[in-house]
Amino acid sequence: MEGFETKRCSRCGDIKAISQFRREPRNRDGRKGQCRACSNARDRTRAQEKKRLEANGHPKRSGRLSELIAAVDTWKGNPSDAAIARLAVRYGDTEFMVRHLFEYRAYRLQVRRKAGER
Repeated sequence: MEGFETKRCSRCGDIKAISQFRREPRNRDGRKGQCRACSNARDRTRAQEKKRLEANGHPKRSGRLSELIAAVDTWKGNPSDAAIARLAVRYGDTEFMVRHLFEYRAYRLQVRRKAGER
């Protein structure tokens, strides 16, 4: 899109030339919100975290995610921090992902209850 020559990075806050941002056709200006430097730093951090998890014996996520979702769906009540940590280790995922799945399960239950009230 014409008229955009500079843009502020949503992560570092610096104003940079539009060429310093990756393309994203879904955005109004056709570019991502984070500059290339911040995107590259994020990608490096994610890659290092993945290597660290695999080096510590965590299996790759894709094979056990369905098992983790099944475990979350059958859980009674809210889990403690220790229980979340145990599930993360058992299924080779991060604690963030386990917490996210529990939050999503609670959201799904809430939506079902609201649909049943109508």
